[in-house]
Amino acid sequence: MIEHSYLKKILDYNPETGIFIWKINKGNNQVKTGQIAGFKHHKGYWCIGIDGKPYQAHILAWFYIYGEWPNKQIDHKHNIKDDNRINELRLATQSQNSANRSKTKNNKSGYKGVRWHKQHKKWYAEIMKDYKRYFIGLFNDPIEAAKAYDKKALELFGKYAYLNFTNH
Repeated sequence: MIEHSYLKKILDYNPETGIFIWKINKGNNQVKTGQIAGFKHHKGYWCIGIDGKPYQAHILAWFYIYGEWPNKQIDHKHNIKDDNRINELRLATQSQNSANRSKTKNNKSGYKGVRWHKQHKKWYAEIMKDYKRYFIGLFNDPIEAAKAYDKKALELFGKYAYLNFTNH
């Protein structure tokens, strides 16, 4: 782990844009003063290599501003993985961070927490918190199921809930 003073010596961070800029020249013309630091990782997060070690920019942003490594996960409030503005970042437990994820890529209903139940020939909604699965109900319509999911998500996760019917 790098020291806070070292981070501030080599990088400048703009909390309003979430962008890091190199303050130094380093290596074989790989890092130049004034250059935007880092690259977009294949998982969508912005990463910055410092002395041969990769760091996720959202974690560096937290460390840069608050002077200490986060004691929890850092959640992107609006689920935009490369938006590292400090007002878009917040501490979260694993459960809260998971609650703020969008629907999976293989989702067929179009809604988070909603799936087709072959046996009952209905849509069902479910959610997980702390490794416990909550069955919400069976529905004739996927929109009804998604609304029921949202209600339960708000109950369980509050501001960390990723909802089907809000703008993220």
